[in-house]
Amino acid sequence: MIKQYSLAYLTVYGCAPPEMTYIAARTGYDFVSLRLIPMGVPGEKSYLPEDKEMISKTKTALNETGIKVLDLELARIVDDVDTRSYIPAMEAATDLGAKHVI
Repeated sequence: MIKQYSLAYLTVYGCAPPEMTYIAARTGYDFVSLRLIPMGVPGEKSYLPEDKEMISKTKTALNETGIKVLDLELARIVDDVDTRSYIPAMEAATDLGAKHVI
């Protein structure tokens, strides 16, 4: 069985998805795990799925490198979260070929 590896968002905290994709390719990863759902952490950079230019640059990076999107981080299911707010992120993740949601 061949082992494959995904570069987690927190490993390169603050990197935009396109940059993260190029880093993954240069360092031998097979996948990236993208955070398109902000966690509300003070000082956290947000890479919103509505940012069409960022999504386009991410697609370009994925196509140029052969890296795939393994999962979308972090869809919390708790009382004070309207899960419908995750729809744009899930649509963008689908568009980028993501396999899973964490």
